[in-house]
Amino acid sequence: QEERIRGMTADIETALKFTVPNENGFSPMVIMGTTYTGKADAGKEILAVCERMVNPESRPLGEYRGFQMDIGFDTTAKTFFITLRGSLYHVVQLWKDAHGIITRLDNAIGKFESRRQTLVAELDELHKQVENAKAEIAKPFPDEAVLEEKSRRLAELNAELDMDRHENEILDGSEEQGEEERDVHNRRRDERSNR
Repeated sequence: QEERIRGMTADIETALKFTVPNENGFSPMVIMGTTYTGKADAGKEILAVCERMVNPESRPLGEYRGFQMDIGFDTTAKTFFITLRGSLYHVVQLWKDAHGIITRLDNAIGKFESRRQTLVAELDELHKQVENAKAEIAKPFPDEAVLEEKSRRLAELNAELDMDRHENEILDGSEEQGEEERDVHNRRRDERSNR
């Protein structure tokens, strides 16, 4: 969680550093090596790239506001997506509207700070859970005496069962030994009578 917070903080700083709007209020975007200075043109080119894609696997698209962009197709959701790669990966689902594509990318970057605040709140909650767990572990087990008594009784029963099993093995062995002795005696008697 701390690593995610550090990554989000770094991505916020990247966005601030590389967001340089031109006279149209748009930070230039590089797509397949070509720089686009207008939102509409950049959006149209991204749509054109989508139309040319024959494989759903993610591939490099370009760069926007300090983030490397990859484009791919989600075969489950049946939509194209762009991954903004900074310290963390930020996946943005695309619309089929040229302006909408850029707006979605800008909105995703614009939510970095609120996402970071959510991560910080989650980390605080995790710290509280750890402290609560430590307090629970430190408490004595309320039924310790009962557990010890039951464990002692279980050990006694296991010992009795082991004794019974041992006696049965001895008895079984005696019966087998008696049968063997009878067989030997009968063979000798038969041999004497044949002589």
